[in-house]
Amino acid sequence: ASPKPNKKVVKGSSSSGNAEPNAGLTPQNQWNPEACDPCLTLSETERRLMIVEYTEADWACDPCLTLSETERLMIAENTKGDWGCRSVFAVESIPNKESGIFYYEVKISAITASVSIGLATKEMPLDKFVGYVKGTYSYDSRGYFWGHEVAGCSHLNKHPFIKVPKFGEGDVVGCGVNLEKRQIFYTLNGELLEPAGLPIDHDAD
Repeated sequence: ASPKPNKKVVKGSSSSGNAEPNAGLTPQNQWNPEACDPCLTLSETERRLMIVEYTEADWACDPCLTLSETERLMIAENTKGDWGCRSVFAVESIPNKESGIFYYEVKISAITASVSIGLATKEMPLDKFVGYVKGTYSYDSRGYFWGHEVAGCSHLNKHPFIKVPKFGEGDVVGCGVNLEKRQIFYTLNGELLEPAGLPIDHDAD
């Protein structure tokens, strides 16, 4: 089941496996330089935009992003310097399982623009905003859940959004999916955010 409200979801900085210990998870996942926007750079020394902390996680990247890693850190930097959308994917996708919880976390070490953490289809272009493309969902640092067409949501240019707490430097953002119920949940610093259990498109891959 999804984490309960007002309870710590994690004990440390683990990026997966924080709910059920069954085989629905993808250990050793990281950012994937082959699925990274060309304007993003992943590097261990240039820390201008975003640092992704992981212990059991690997990831993918837009050509404007550059990826590089240390033992526990990966940094994503927008090297082009414009304000376009730049996305990076994980190496391993969500397991095709009927049960279990897939969950990962990102620690925001620094932020100079909005950042969105979420889930996307394999077909989503790397220069698009996750949560704006059909079948993708995200938690935006400006304080929005995007892509969830549910009762009570608002719309911007026909894109559904839900107002939630903002996040920024020093925060740890989590995103998970209940594979059996096909529902997404988000966490902020280990606390489950409401609304939780948001449905996802059954046709999304």
